[in-house]
Amino acid sequence: MRLVRTFLLAFILILCCSCAGKSGDEPRYVYVSESDIADGRLARIDGGHDEDCLSRRMPDAEFVTFKNASEFIVALNVGKCDAGIADRKDAEILLAVCDELRLLNPDTAETDDFYIIVHKRKLPGGSADSTGQGLFEKTMYRIERSLLSDSYWLLICRGLLNTVIIFVFGLLLSLILAVSMVYLEYQPRMRKVFDLLHYIVKTIRDLPSIVLIFFFYYVVFASVPVSGIIVCIISLGVYFTKAFYDIFTVHLSLIDPRQHQAAHMLGLTGWKKYRLIILPQAVKPMLPLLSATSKSLLRSTSYAGYIAQLDLIKVTEIIRNQTYEVLVPLLLVSIIFLLLSWAIREGIFKLYSIVFAND
Repeated sequence: MRLVRTFLLAFILILCCSCAGKSGDEPRYVYVSESDIADGRLARIDGGHDEDCLSRRMPDAEFVTFKNASEFIVALNVGKCDAGIADRKDAEILLAVCDELRLLNPDTAETDDFYIIVHKRKLPGGSADSTGQGLFEKTMYRIERSLLSDSYWLLICRGLLNTVIIFVFGLLLSLILAVSMVYLEYQPRMRKVFDLLHYIVKTIRDLPSIVLIFFFYYVVFASVPVSGIIVCIISLGVYFTKAFYDIFTVHLSLIDPRQHQAAHMLGLTGWKKYRLIILPQAVKPMLPLLSATSKSLLRSTSYAGYIAQLDLIKVTEIIRNQTYEVLVPLLLVSIIFLLLSWAIREGIFKLYSIVFAND
């Protein structure tokens, strides 16, 4: 039933985005001259035309600076900016790589000191569908361009695999460290070791997880040829140890001490006592918190892209930079994360029912 709700949510998301895209094809404004954008939001590329000169010519305009041509084009495609300003060299590149862009005044551009670039839908007649394609055909074209062409789907599969690897092994490392800390806590001879480990993980937990990833990647393993995937696994595994440790200790402490006494009276000691008496009572209330913490770890895998690792979010950025398509890859990644979150929750509850099926 939860899977059905997940797919229903994904369908509603697709429908809303499709409707938004359809209404966006009809521009509110049509530009015919420079005066139409004199007070608009204009994009420019960092290091391009001097902004002071532009401000003197169009004092009422708001200029937004982008780091590269890809972000410039995306801003015009999705409507974040009304138009763009570029010099001759940059304009030639922009018009060559994106056939959706046009010059506002091509007749006077050669004699001007900069080019004004707009999306073709902003020009008179630009909103008309000259190809006769409907919404379905346009949607399929966008899917083909951003997922199927140039084997982008293989890139998404690689990103998904890396995301799953980071999550699974990071989760295992967190659970192993957390269980080890719980064990050390009940060993009087290891109390000093436990106190030291507890202080370390408690301090680490107060940091943003991305800071810890940077610390391991650029400091701890700076001179060691270790894969960034392994660095992410170690970083996230250590970072979430405290969260899992707290879940375990809190729920174990809630077990009535008389349960331990009853287990001893039945001759159950050590692992048998926990396996048959304590854990079935302690684990079940943990499940929602274990699920939520595991989902948080899954979401934190998106930081792998900051150290140049090919995860799902990094793949989305690559596809956007190469195709200038934003909606389709983001929507696909959103659906994948929804399904992974659903799988985590159902997997945890299913594992509990299998391990403690006869209890």
